[in-house]
Amino acid sequence: MSNKTKIKATHENDFMSGRDVWEASIFDSASVFVAQTLGPVPGKYIRHEFKCFSEAVEFAKDKDRYVLYAITESGRSVPLDRADWDQWLDREETTT
Repeated sequence: MSNKTKIKATHENDFMSGRDVWEASIFDSASVFVAQTLGPVPGKYIRHEFKCFSEAVEFAKDKDRYVLYAITESGRSVPLDRADWDQWLDREETTT
């Protein structure tokens, strides 16, 4: 079992918790996952939204410049490190 699947998420507004717990709480309460990259025009972004993290990973895995974000209904977001995508996929599988 990966480290990300072991973290017990509290609440997205619990600022006293560590970064890992905060990331997990945002991930668990995310309403959308966004794949985003800089566009051809400086300052403009190309953004794709997905309901499932696994769909976002499938889209972005071969595109090095894309960053994935978990975003909650309230607008809180966290970038999800590419190196940890497999662990987040494991967490998604155990929570759904």
